[in-house]
Amino acid sequence: MVTPNKGSTFAQLVKAKLPIGMALPDEFSELFDWIENNGGTSSYPDGRKYAVIEPSQINRQGGSSICFQEPYDNHWMCPADTNPKEAMRLRPFLRTGGDGSCAAFWLDDQGVQRIVHIGSGSGSIIIGIWVETPLDLLKLLAVGYEELCWEESYDQKPIDACYEPGNFSKPSLYRAWLSDKYGITIPNTAAEIVNDMSKMGEPSDDPFCIWAASLNDRG
Repeated sequence: MVTPNKGSTFAQLVKAKLPIGMALPDEFSELFDWIENNGGTSSYPDGRKYAVIEPSQINRQGGSSICFQEPYDNHWMCPADTNPKEAMRLRPFLRTGGDGSCAAFWLDDQGVQRIVHIGSGSGSIIIGIWVETPLDLLKLLAVGYEELCWEESYDQKPIDACYEPGNFSKPSLYRAWLSDKYGITIPNTAAEIVNDMSKMGEPSDDPFCIWAASLNDRG
């Protein structure tokens, strides 16, 4: 059972968990304030906070597996105890599927903050720079997928990629807010927004994949 978040605002919490050199994009701050004002933040039993874009699905009953979470160390890809300097360049902040896949902020070799996807390895294996801008990510969430970790669903409409199409519902409140806030049109599929993704264990010229593959040499 989850409990409503009564503590610090979610935006403030996320900012506090980011390492030096990273910043919470303004678009995310505005989104988190909207989510919180509409009752879309809550806590796991261990106290960690999370936020969903459709407040009516706060307990994930028939809802999406996608949610924002407190930024955390990625111990699997870049353990802080063996690569402390490199670990400060990566902070997952969004669960993209029930298999443990995530999206993360990553500082590239020029210090530019990028948004990357990291498959769980045991389920999704897509990896790389996911979208180009924070607003692109907000638009991607508005398309309405149940999960965003499966590349094979990117060409499909959300209802066709859903496990139980009869329970499918678009995040209507969020879509209306996003369209009104930024004057944008919501895409029909993820393929209209995401970059071409690489696969774990396969050659890639994606900058994030190159960095991830080099971690064993950077300890």
